[in-house]
Amino acid sequence: MKMPAGEYYVGDPCYVIPDDEWSDLLDHTLFFGLFASPDNMAKDIYNEKANQNGIFSWKDKLLGVSSTAYGDGGYSSNVDKSFSVDAGMIGAVPLELCDPEGLEEVHKYGHGHVMTFDHDFSIEYDDGTICIGEVEIYTGDRDEDEEDWDY
Repeated sequence: MKMPAGEYYVGDPCYVIPDDEWSDLLDHTLFFGLFASPDNMAKDIYNEKANQNGIFSWKDKLLGVSSTAYGDGGYSSNVDKSFSVDAGMIGAVPLELCDPEGLEEVHKYGHGHVMTFDHDFSIEYDDGTICIGEVEIYTGDRDEDEEDWDY
């Protein structure tokens, strides 16, 4: 499944999903793939890290989310932008699902970024790198000769 072209907030969705909807969204998506089933969620049995991602339907829109390799922190990317994480995940959220005040805060502090995708795109996780279309966000181990982390 692919995400449709359009404008998205790219970053940790906890910053832009309205507070009064956050718990329902987590339950609806089984914490964005953290759990494979409601039974697993009740027993605290987690998916493997590579399966803690996906494209989810919420309010007739699609949003894509992936867990980071090491949870919270600051992560660099191939598009010369940094991404802050407080909920252990990074995703692409359609602007229609975002809280306007959350978007203002994100813009003010640079936690995430509004991006336009001209073509349908996928969300993938590969050994700590989250790929959102052509955007690569590095959340795992990196070679020493690569740029330093943005913490």
